[in-house]
Amino acid sequence: MAERSLIVNADDYNTNPERNRGIIEAAQKGIVTSASALTNTAGLDSALAALSQELGPHIGVHLNLTSGRPLMQGVHSLTGEEGDFLTKASVWSRALRRCYNPDELRREWSAQIEAFCRSGLHPDHLDGNNHLHIFPGCVRICAELAVRFNIRCVRLPLEPLRAPGLCCRSGLKRFFIAVLAVRARSVFRAFGLCMPNRMFGISFPAAGDTESLCRFLKALPPGTTELMCHPGYPSPGMPGFSGAGREQELLALTSPAVSAALVKQHIRLVSFSDIADVQYKGPADPVAVHRQCAGEK
Repeated sequence: MAERSLIVNADDYNTNPERNRGIIEAAQKGIVTSASALTNTAGLDSALAALSQELGPHIGVHLNLTSGRPLMQGVHSLTGEEGDFLTKASVWSRALRRCYNPDELRREWSAQIEAFCRSGLHPDHLDGNNHLHIFPGCVRICAELAVRFNIRCVRLPLEPLRAPGLCCRSGLKRFFIAVLAVRARSVFRAFGLCMPNRMFGISFPAAGDTESLCRFLKALPPGTTELMCHPGYPSPGMPGFSGAGREQELLALTSPAVSAALVKQHIRLVSFSDIADVQYKGPADPVAVHRQCAGEK
């Protein structure tokens, strides 16, 4: 049987202390091998130091346009009247209509990556909060910044359309994201970036359901797969972050039954860095990529 490798990536690190605690525990006691951090939120350096004790260098930047405030001043196309990032629905609409000023977007996402690098760590991948990194007008900037900062891997949220759906709504979301991901894949490949063969976690499996995770592991295809997850603890003081579902994910990801299923199915846990070491060959056309990064025609 061909080898099956799995990256288990926890999103939204550094949203709040409760989320951080859950992700660290999922790495300590469970199957999480990688995480993506928000960098425009407070306490970044200490949060990354704590997580790197468990995950080492296997941490990426969760490029953000939907939570908190930007790091840069004067990026008005990215914010509302109060200077905060907009809601997910508003951001998706704005990105689809290419309403973001590309120079403002580039400056803000550059600042988010630089904030991570100032901690003394180097990102091993890029992905996007709410998958904004694959939207029109955003994907090329994400690829440019990956090359500029020598980040070799990106997330491609391409969940197979034949995977079991949890409900009609999640199936529609999976299809919508898949259409964007197929278009983004050609951009990422042109820049020589590495990606897992596929990603799960949008509609299937239910990361908070131990049985669903075990079924997922049993049916895992050959190659490298990313499982996106969101473990954490409740955050009573933050509206919209009660965290009940995230705590269920933490319980499932640290379940002995899930760890046993990994062993039984002979699945190797890996990180983005592992696939980069095997796949990375650099941009197909370094001169063209350099010109694009410099804003040349």
